[in-house]
This record gives sequence, structure tokens and C-alpha cells, in this order.
Amino acid sequence: AALAAVRHLLANEAAALAGESEGVHQMRIALRRLRAALSAFRKWLPREDLRRLRRCLAPLSRVLAPARDLDVFAGELLSEAESALSQEIDFAPLRRAIAARREGLLEELRRELLSQRHTAFILRLLRSFDALPRSAGKGKKQTLGALAPRLLARRRAKVRKKSRHFARLSAAERHKLRIAVKRLRYDFELLQGLFAVDEAGTFARRLKRVQDGLGYANDVGTARALVQRLSHNGRDGAVAQEGALVVAFHERALEERSPKLRKDLRRLNRSAALWREDDRKASSG
Repeated sequence: AALAAVRHLLANEAAALAGESEGVHQMRIALRRLRAALSAFRKWLPREDLRRLRRCLAPLSRVLAPARDLDVFAGELLSEAESALSQEIDFAPLRRAIAARREGLLEELRRELLSQRHTAFILRLLRSFDALPRSAGKGKKQTLGALAPRLLARRRAKVRKKSRHFARLSAAERHKLRIAVKRLRYDFELLQGLFAVDEAGTFARRLKRVQDGLGYANDVGTARALVQRLSHNGRDGAVAQEGALVVAFHERALEERSPKLRKDLRRLNRSAALWREDDRKASSG
């Protein structure tokens, strides 16, 4: 699974270099899965190697994150609002500001992907994951299958804790909940092969619905900050006005979707834990 995340990253480099939004998106997903793998395998990796690999993730993440945020804003939020509001306003100034900002970010991404630093990072990742032992521990073997229930139970407990009194959570608290759900989802995807297919598929779909709902709220929050940057803190009046219309449109949609998100979250929290010892499928299966 860890090596699959590296292959996922490499398979989308050409598309990202070409400026394709899906290539940028898939590289960012691969990067998140790599973080999940490093967390899951931290007991097997030397501490210094783990710290070095995490540091190496940072330069690529710093470029991919804003590029993907801009693509979400232009390709999803703006497009949807534009379709609904196109008779009222022309979004051309906002589109031009997005295009200029995106080209600058893509140039930064190209420099990073073609750098010696990035090549060295990929080689270090491959060596580290290839050297992972099948088991580790003092006195007895600790397989990934044995450690999975503990890891997933800890992730799930954080989701439940952070989702209490959901309707009263602040934007910052909902952001922390989104991160907790995202970490549970990526760890579960990494370890999903340890569980029965049908039950794992149901749990994964519930996780995805909650993450998508929380992700939409995060995208709207990110859009507010993006509009500020694109309009140079309001100095470009046309861009600021058009951006404010997009944000307001999605804030209304967010309010309408809130009951469904609460329902999905309750369903996720009430789901049976697949990683209980008596429910877990043997990895030798």
C-alpha cells in the first residue's frame, strides 16, 4: 500500500507538469496517502528517517495545496455559481485573476517536480518502504494486522470526540473534525484489505460522505481567503465583488446541506467497528 502511494504520485507527475487539474489533484491525494503510510509504519521506520521523509514532503505540499485549492475554486465553486448567476453578472475579471495566479503556481510546481531535491525524495521513499520488515517488536511479532485495530480505534475515537455537539461547533472546530475524518479515511483505505469486503465498502462510503460534506465547508472557507488574495485585499473591486458573490452563493448552499451532513455523521459514528478482534478478517484470508 505504501509503495502504491509512491506509484500513484509518480503516475501523475506528467499530467501535473502539463498543468492538468486532475494531475494536480491526484498528486495531492497521493501525498496525503504517503503521510498516512508514514504514520501507520512509524513503528518500523527509524525515527530520523521518518523525520527526514516528513520534512521532504513539505516543499511539494506547499505548492500542490494552493494549486489544488485554486482549481477547486475555479472548477467547482465558481462554475456552479456562474451557472446560477450568469445572467446577473459577468465573472470575466475573476476568471482572469484566477488564470494569472494559477500559472504562477504551476511554474512553482514544475520547478519543484524537476528539481534534484524531488528526485532524491522519491528515491529515499522507495528505499525506506522497500526495507520495511514484515514484523517488529520486542519479544513477540507485531504485524500490521495486529496493530491495525489499535490505530483505527484511536482515529475513530478522535472523530467521535471532535464531532460532539456538531451543530454548535465553530468553523475552526469543524476544520479539526475534518482533519480527523480525513486521517481515519486514509488509514482505513491503507488497511482496508484486512477486513471483509462488503462491510469495509460500507464503512468506506460512509467515511467518504462525511469527508465530502466537511470538505465542501472547508472549500467555502478557503474561497473567502482566496478572494482576498486574488483581489489584492479588495483593491481590485471587480474581482472582490464577483468573489463575494461566489462565496455568498455557496454559504447558502452550505446551510441547506447541513442537515444531511449531520445525518451522515451520526450514521458514521454509530457504525460497528470492523476492527474488533472477532470481526477482523485474517490477512492470510
